[in-house]
Amino acid sequence: MTDSDSCAEDFDQLLSSLCDAGLEPQQVAGLNRLLRSDPDLRRRYLLYMGVHAALHYVIGAPTGGAADPDSQDSHEAPDPGETFGKGPCAECGRSRSYSRFWSWARAAAAALILAGVGGSIAWWWPRRFSPPGFAKAAPIVARISKGAGVRFDGNGPSAGVNDPLRAGTYRLVAGIVQVAFARGAEVMITAPAEFALKSEEKLYLKRGKLTAKVSERAKGFTVETPSATLVDLGTEFAADVDPYGNGEVHVFRGEVIVQPRSLTDSRPLRLTEAQATRIDAASATPSGIEVDSTRFLRQLEEPRSSYSRLVSELGPKLYLHMEPTVDGHSVIDSCSHDRLGRVVLSPSNGTPWFPGCFGSSLRLRGPGFGEYATMPSIEKPAGNTLSVVAWVFAESRPRWASIAKRWGEPGDRCFHFGLFGDDGDLEVHVAQPNGEEALAREGRPLPTGRWHQVAFVADGTTLHLYRNGVEVARAPHAGLQSGTLDVLGVGVKLDKTGGRPDPFEPGYWHGRLDEISVFSKALKPDQIRQLHQSAARPEPNGQP
Repeated sequence: MTDSDSCAEDFDQLLSSLCDAGLEPQQVAGLNRLLRSDPDLRRRYLLYMGVHAALHYVIGAPTGGAADPDSQDSHEAPDPGETFGKGPCAECGRSRSYSRFWSWARAAAAALILAGVGGSIAWWWPRRFSPPGFAKAAPIVARISKGAGVRFDGNGPSAGVNDPLRAGTYRLVAGIVQVAFARGAEVMITAPAEFALKSEEKLYLKRGKLTAKVSERAKGFTVETPSATLVDLGTEFAADVDPYGNGEVHVFRGEVIVQPRSLTDSRPLRLTEAQATRIDAASATPSGIEVDSTRFLRQLEEPRSSYSRLVSELGPKLYLHMEPTVDGHSVIDSCSHDRLGRVVLSPSNGTPWFPGCFGSSLRLRGPGFGEYATMPSIEKPAGNTLSVVAWVFAESRPRWASIAKRWGEPGDRCFHFGLFGDDGDLEVHVAQPNGEEALAREGRPLPTGRWHQVAFVADGTTLHLYRNGVEVARAPHAGLQSGTLDVLGVGVKLDKTGGRPDPFEPGYWHGRLDEISVFSKALKPDQIRQLHQSAARPEPNGQP
């Protein structure tokens, strides 16, 4: 028996005692406690007591209540001297008729009340402790085709690949789920989100972000939002609904019909490729905006790009594509799939996977959230050469913001790659065998809100710093100290153990990190430039 069943049984016993013989003081206190704690029990109490009062009134009225026409309590005993005639008087005959009438009336009323209440209980009781928003008998309209760190709320379904999804309401609290509808539409929903699957060709998005790919076979797939209805005509588009019901629609290819939910102007809007609109919940009036592909993740698989092929050809010792993982909190080294890094997130983070320069990226939310990643067993430099290349997108420039660092206590240090202090310009400093540090910095703040290729190369004599394929600073260095710290901090500087952020200057990154690669050799300037140029064409999930 579940806790809910036990609670309901105790409550029913208290109600029965209350109506039959009254309650002891401690029972009264227990009943009050249950009523205060559960709104469903309060509704059951009102229903139960209403039924009891109605039946008591109709079938068994208490003394002093409404007079029964044939009750002796409602008449004086007749005086024998006042009896006229030889048989039963006319009044007595009428009393017997009234008696039969009221007996039938009570029985009929009782039957009607019990039928009505019985119907109410039959409808209501099975739902008494059932999870809200889910109809167990609802039809299966879709399945989970892919996912990364998917977690629904406590009443939601399991989140495995090919798990069925029935028509009903869902709340996605973490991760990204890809839903394949029976008619052929594929929808990717990013947490946090609230949505309802209405049929094989219709979804209601109450809050959150989604991207939809609709084949020709699924043409007519519909997404309803609080401010508009979106009818897809065979395309790829994204929708975003904020907590207040304001929505946006971005069309990447094909065509979407947007029908505003307006009482005054319901004229539809037709959006085609590279068009977008915003519709506020208050007026339901469309307002044109620029299409923004950098806000919406459009696929979970990491695409094979010319950039990734070129990096692989250069032979990195570590390569982090930032591809979403099934558990949602790991990062994979594509040079060694046996080596997994760890993503540390705050509890409020729906997902760290956002559109990247190529495919997806790791988004960290800065000092207020303390989010970062670590990669263990990073190979230490065997000589005096080292190169690190990455793509970064800064939303702000926190103090000593970290891109990638192996920087523990003196003697454990190797390289420190990120932004300089409060100035926020790109910098790198490396530890040398003599204990001194070589520093190169750009000297102007890193521009926020866009992607940059950043890199440094230590070639044994000179430390080079690059941004977007161009050298922006250099400094002499006399070799590299390999250091003993074998953990790489991504978006953070770790403490001397490598197990947690540095307590004094953690340097949390605020923004996105993508395509981090580490080489044990010195890349040449033309190789750095070639890597940057290979990303010149826009990729499906954004552009540099």
